[in-house]
Amino acid sequence: MIQFRLHFLSFCLLLLLAACHKTPNVPYIAPEVEKKYIFLGHTYDWGHYEAGNKVDPRIEQFDFSTYHQIWLGGDICTETTKDPLTMAYLNDLFSIDSPKTHWALGNHDVRQRNVHYITDFTKRPTFYATYLDGICLVVLNTTLNHPQAKVPEGEDECDLQDLQYEMLKTISDTITEASHLVILHHHSLVSDYIEDVNQSNPNSYLPDLLFACEPEGRFHELVYPEMQAVQERNIQVVFIGGDFGTRIKEYEHQKACQDK
Repeated sequence: MIQFRLHFLSFCLLLLLAACHKTPNVPYIAPEVEKKYIFLGHTYDWGHYEAGNKVDPRIEQFDFSTYHQIWLGGDICTETTKDPLTMAYLNDLFSIDSPKTHWALGNHDVRQRNVHYITDFTKRPTFYATYLDGICLVVLNTTLNHPQAKVPEGEDECDLQDLQYEMLKTISDTITEASHLVILHHHSLVSDYIEDVNQSNPNSYLPDLLFACEPEGRFHELVYPEMQAVQERNIQVVFIGGDFGTRIKEYEHQKACQDK
């Protein structure tokens, strides 16, 4: 059985998640070796806020070699795409050009509007799905058309938002053999559904922000029901959000999905 040993440093928040479409009629077999994954979000160094090119010095000293996967929840630096040289610095820390690392972008990562600094380095788009260790991992870009991402006036990212929703819809319709569907994201998409979470800990998500333009709808209207349907097919759905750490650096919340 896969065990999620998600180690949360003082910059991280655990919410909830699930898995991907696999070849039909091929049974899922859990790996014999236990896998360890580490998740980090809101990792930037307050001491280098203006320069925008450093992570918390405690992370610089951390040994990531024992982890099979590194999952980043966004806002890695305060101005991650201000200087392209920052990518080499982050690669030395997190191996961002490696298949072992997955990065859900935050508003501090994209607000310089040089997202290509990241994608040119990682060779991956800003949202995608992949299958690993019996898990369907979905990486979302929740900064699309977000006001804090500083989309230029007169422009929009509706085409990308619609493609991202179509990806999620396709996964929810076709996912079969997987233990978990894990949705890695930045902004706190599901905090409104967790009645016992302290809302002063994660940064609030804008409730009226559209998740897609066509069909027009918000996350709770378009996506959350799809994830409930996946959960009812006995695939554990988990959301992991990284927009956490502004108000408090030490916090952990874990809650299992309700049984159908």
